[in-house]
Amino acid sequence: MPYLMIGIDDTDWEGGGCTTYVMYSFVKYLIKDGLINNIVGLPRLTRLNPYVPFKTRGNASLSIIINAKSENDATDYVELMNSLIDQMVKRVGKTSPGIAYVISDSINVDERLAWFYRKSVRDVVTLDLAQRVANKINARLMGGRGVIGALASLGFVPIDATYEFIAYRLEDEERPIIDLVT
Repeated sequence: MPYLMIGIDDTDWEGGGCTTYVMYSFVKYLIKDGLINNIVGLPRLTRLNPYVPFKTRGNASLSIIINAKSENDATDYVELMNSLIDQMVKRVGKTSPGIAYVISDSINVDERLAWFYRKSVRDVVTLDLAQRVANKINARLMGGRGVIGALASLGFVPIDATYEFIAYRLEDEERPIIDLVT
């Protein structure tokens, strides 16, 4: 059975949106379809270079590994992710969402991909470099500048886990006042 490693980035915009929420929505679809056991490990939140001038609000990308029944199922998951991004993302300002994915018989991360992740954390990376790395490892890139972070997230090999808690409110609701407890 093939594995699909799929990453996303740049789905937020100056006024809202959240890449973590897009991935959460994708995982909700998998759970709804009874495919929770096909998810390998936890989704991976990767923090990238926060000083990149063309980043949107955040500096994080996300990826997930799915054990697919076939390559056709793997490409169906990619199409689902692409559809979610089309529905959920406002392409305004610097927002330029991207998807990167690899279909493979292994979940091992190619060293060139791990190198690309490390470079994305430390430097400004070009679309051209992302495309060259993707070509060398048989990864596919879809979309705009977000493919850089999406590809980088595929190269992240977590040693430990960190959890992020996010709470959402309706757009027309006021922000709650939160008292700090010391």
